[in-house]
Amino acid sequence: MLKSLIITGCPRTGSSGLVSLLNQSQEIFVSGELSTFHPDEDFFQKNKYRLQKETIEALANKNWTIDQVYHMISTDNYPLDIKVFGDKAPDYCLNKDIAQYIVDRYGQNSYFIFTDRDFCGIAYSFLHRTKREKDTKAMWYTNSIDVAIERIRKYYMNMIEVLIPNVKNKIIVNYEKSMSDPSYIKHKIYKFLGVDIPIEKVAETYHSDSYDDWKTKLRYTQQQKINTYFDGIKLGAK
Repeated sequence: MLKSLIITGCPRTGSSGLVSLLNQSQEIFVSGELSTFHPDEDFFQKNKYRLQKETIEALANKNWTIDQVYHMISTDNYPLDIKVFGDKAPDYCLNKDIAQYIVDRYGQNSYFIFTDRDFCGIAYSFLHRTKREKDTKAMWYTNSIDVAIERIRKYYMNMIEVLIPNVKNKIIVNYEKSMSDPSYIKHKIYKFLGVDIPIEKVAETYHSDSYDDWKTKLRYTQQQKINTYFDGIKLGAK
């Protein structure tokens, strides 16, 4: 039986890397911010040809076109060799209305992966990882630590208060653990989705040694402020 998968979390918590990893398997297709599950169907239509890098890679891995994917979604008819079909988007926990829609429509039958990361790491990424292709500033960029904290808080509270308590099939994937121990994410995926990702593929995807740059590059006063604000706030077991 096909598993419908929704991946969401605050931006800069490792969801893109997770999508790239999952799409290494021929049994999985996960698009990147295609808005497949968004309550506003126009979102999907608008995103249909504005493809994120993750979606382009996924299409290439399966030798599919976006029109074929659109047909699968609109007809609810998928190839027999695909065990998991999904989408990742921070938008799914962007506000309470969208999060509640996701719970009401998909909460009992779909599979959910929530991405998590040290709050200081997220804030550092918001403050310093400022640009995407063609020098376009990313939507999460800010030069204010207070704005970064408020944006992070919004995503996390929507997951904690609306999504996580009310969806049936879920796991939380931690960014730091994925980076430091390839077997962690390999075992998580296999246990949750029943799909085996070769350990060498995990190591290829999670190969960066700079995931904790914030420890030396984020000012101590900023670290203190972030840790104080988010003290006691967590998604749950990882």
